[in-house]
Amino acid sequence: MSGGDHPETLLTLPAAADLAGVHYMTAYRWVRTSRLKAQKSGGVWMVRLGDLMELTDAKGTPEVGASSGTQRPGGCTSTRIGPMTEALLRGDQGGAWLLVEESRRAGVDPVDVLCEVLEPAMVEIGRRWRRGETSIGAEHRATGVATRLVARLGSTVTRPGRSRGHVVVGAVEGNRHGLGPAVLADAFRAVGFDVCDLGADVPFDEFVEIASTTRPLTGLCLSVADATDLAGVQQAIARVRAVSDAVVLVGGAGVPDQDWATEVGADGWCADARGAPELLERCTTRPSQRGDQPVQRRRQAALS
Repeated sequence: MSGGDHPETLLTLPAAADLAGVHYMTAYRWVRTSRLKAQKSGGVWMVRLGDLMELTDAKGTPEVGASSGTQRPGGCTSTRIGPMTEALLRGDQGGAWLLVEESRRAGVDPVDVLCEVLEPAMVEIGRRWRRGETSIGAEHRATGVATRLVARLGSTVTRPGRSRGHVVVGAVEGNRHGLGPAVLADAFRAVGFDVCDLGADVPFDEFVEIASTTRPLTGLCLSVADATDLAGVQQAIARVRAVSDAVVLVGGAGVPDQDWATEVGADGWCADARGAPELLERCTTRPSQRGDQPVQRRRQAALS
């Protein structure tokens, strides 16, 4: 450790993950499972450099302070995106699963496999379809294989123990792919949340209904792959506000930034699935920006 790397130096969790050569969600799970000591400052997890080095030395992960090109044991997951893309396009579920197992043997976390290998492969397939480089049939076949992989890998991510809360996820109506919500659901399950995954093309009325009948509901996450119906999303969130105090998050390819999320009335923007659990926690613990009107009065106002 160099003189500038003082063990008392405090790092944000994303910075700690980068230095350790792992991805954010892996570092977040280290904190949630008490493997890595952390403290909150202003709603943000902070980690002592000394604690991070102690953990990574014990795990045999790359030395803290290495260059940004540092990779986890077994190599970078980006090298598996191309082979995964081709396996999915062929409909080769066995070959695709071998790539998943290869990543897992290299020490890659299940949620990271989904976010770093499977999702980028599906993004590439979507890009090829839009350019006319592959057929809609091949895209649908790839989606079917990817969905089965998510289901198979997802069975390994549930964390035993006391539930941290109940979360509902789903893709809004008109968004016909359920892969994004499924990955998001696994990210929440991996850190101890109970999750109800509504899948794809969920009518706005259904989100309102489940928000009004699920007690207690910690968070509602809307996946928006195509942001053409901004007004519909905005109205649905307003109606959810009338019946529930749950945190509402939005994410997906159709949500470009936090400004869009704020415009539709959401509490936060999920830039990726791995950061969603901590975002939910931050939104849950920070002071409410909705005013002090209780949900009962908001419900009466909405119905009047």
